[in-house]
Amino acid sequence: MTSMKIAKYIPAAALALVLAGCQSEDDFMSSGYANDPMAVHIRAGIEALQTRVNTAGAGDAWEDGDMISVANTSTGAVTGKDKAVYKYNGSTWEPEGADYMVWADDVNTFEAYYPVVEGKTDSYTQFELPADQSSSNPTETNYIGRADYMTAAASQSKSDALNLTFKHHLTKVTVKISGYGDQYETVKPTFQAPTFTVPTTTTTVDGKTLTVAGNGTTVTGLFSEDTSAEAKHSFTAVLLPGKYAADDTFVQLNIQGGTPLIVKANEQLTTGLESGKAYTFNVTVGKDGATINSVTVGDWGTDGWTESGTADEETGPKVNADTHTISLSDVGQLNTELIGQALNGETTNVPLTIQGPMNENDIAALKNYMTDNSDATLSLDLTDAILASIPDKAFYQITGLVSIELPEGLTEIGNSNSWNGSVFSGCTGLESVTFPSTLEEMVFSSFWGCTSLETIDLSKTKVASIEAALFNGCSSLTSVSFGPKTSVFNNTVFVGCSSLTTIDLSLCEAVPDFNYTPDDDSESPFYNLEKSKITIYVKDADMKNAFVGSDWVTRVGFTADNFVVKNNQ
Repeated sequence: MTSMKIAKYIPAAALALVLAGCQSEDDFMSSGYANDPMAVHIRAGIEALQTRVNTAGAGDAWEDGDMISVANTSTGAVTGKDKAVYKYNGSTWEPEGADYMVWADDVNTFEAYYPVVEGKTDSYTQFELPADQSSSNPTETNYIGRADYMTAAASQSKSDALNLTFKHHLTKVTVKISGYGDQYETVKPTFQAPTFTVPTTTTTVDGKTLTVAGNGTTVTGLFSEDTSAEAKHSFTAVLLPGKYAADDTFVQLNIQGGTPLIVKANEQLTTGLESGKAYTFNVTVGKDGATINSVTVGDWGTDGWTESGTADEETGPKVNADTHTISLSDVGQLNTELIGQALNGETTNVPLTIQGPMNENDIAALKNYMTDNSDATLSLDLTDAILASIPDKAFYQITGLVSIELPEGLTEIGNSNSWNGSVFSGCTGLESVTFPSTLEEMVFSSFWGCTSLETIDLSKTKVASIEAALFNGCSSLTSVSFGPKTSVFNNTVFVGCSSLTTIDLSLCEAVPDFNYTPDDDSESPFYNLEKSKITIYVKDADMKNAFVGSDWVTRVGFTADNFVVKNNQ
C-alpha cells in the first residue's frame, strides 16, 4: 500500500487554527457540557484535506447530522466520561445526548471512528461494509456515506479542543460511461443500481478487521444520471481495498428490462485497489459488453460532490502550450482554435496530445485544422483519449499527419460497411500507426495510398477480417503482422505493396481464408506482386503444411520456398 504524502496532512496545531472560529460555547446543547471546564470539545478534519462520500455539494469534510464515536483510552480516563458520540451541526461537534467526555489529568489518548453503527461496540477495529449503498440520501439506511469507514487517533494533554484527523480506510470507485457502440446510437439503455464485486483478495488495513455485511462478495452501488447532458452515467461504490483476479467481474451494470453489461477486471484492478484512494474507470459500452479504456487514480479530493456522491469535474477544455496537450472534459469540445493554442505557432512535426472523451466532432476539428494548415506536419498522440470509433474519411488525404497513436478502448477504424471507408486513405506522409488491443474492425481501404507507411503491427488486436484494399497502394510497406483473431483476407489487400517482404501469421489461431473471385487473380490479395520476395511466417509445421497444400498457394504463385516456420516463443 502506498503511503499518503505527509506534506498534505494538516498538523494538529494548524487544524486548530483553521477551525477555531467555528466554535462557540453557546452552540453546545448540554448545559453540563457547556459549563464543565474539563469537557472535551471536538475539532475534526480529514487527512490530506480529502472530502468524503457526502451529498453536501460544497466539498465540506462533514455534513450536518454526521456522528462520530470518540473514546478516551488513556489509563487516567474518567470512568463514565471516557466515551461519547458527537454529532456535527454544520459548524461544531456536540454531544449526542447528555453523555460527553472529560479530560484526564495526564496525557490523554483517544480513538475515534466514523460512521457510528448501532450495535457495534468496537468499530475502531472492526467494520462491516454495507452491502447496499444505492442511496444518496443521508436519512436512508442505504446511504452511501455510511460506507466511508474512517478512524482517527490522537495523544494530547488538556487544551481548548481535541484535534482529530480522520483517515479513509476503504476505496472509492466510480465507473463512467464515456461512449456507446452502434447498437446504442439512437436508443440508450435505462440503467439501474449497479452490482460491484468485492476484490478477490482483500488487503489488511492497519490491523482493522474489514468484511462485507452478511459475509457477502458484492455490494449494490449508487447509480447517477446527469440530466444536464445526454446519456451521461456514473456508478459509484465504496469497496474494500485489494486485488482482483484476471477476468474477474468488477461491476455489473444493470439494465432495466435488458441483459446486464459486465465490466471485467483490467490490469489496474489486478494490481490492486489501495486504501484511501479514489479510482475513476472510463468505459465504452459496445456490442460485446462494457470495456475499460482508461483509469484515473487520486485522493478523494476537496472538490464539490454531486448528489450522486461522485466528484464534480471542471467543465471546459484545458490547453498546455508547453507540452502541446489538450485535455477535454466532454465530447465535442475540440476546435481549431484550441489546436492552434496547443501548437503555439509550431508547424513542423509537432507532437500533439489529446486527452479525455472524444467523438466524431472532435475528429472533424482535427481534420479541419490540418486541412486549413496544409503545410503543418503533426504527430498525434491519442493514447489518453476516450474514443470508441473513428468515422469514415476522418483523415482522408491529410498529408501532414506523420504518426498517430490510437487509444485503448477504440474498437473501430471506420464505421460503415461501404466501399468508401478511406479513414486514412491518401495520408501520404503517414509513417507509423500504433493500434490498441481493443481494435476489432477496420473498414475497406482504410490505409489505401499511405505511401510512407513502412510497417503494420496488428498482433495485439482483435481484428478478424482484413477488409478489401485495406493496404492497397502502400508502396513503402515492408512488413505486416497479424493477431490471433485474424481469419480472413479479402480482395486486393496488398495490391501495390511493391516493397512487401514479410507477412507474419505466426499468432493466427488457424489458417486464414483468402477470399477473392475464383479464376480472377486480379482480385487476389497479392495480385501483381513479386511473390518470390515475400516470406510468410506461420505458427508451426502443421500450419505450414496447410498452406502448402491449399488451393490459394498455387493460384497466387507461391511455392513451398516462400514459407518459413517461425518459432512462436
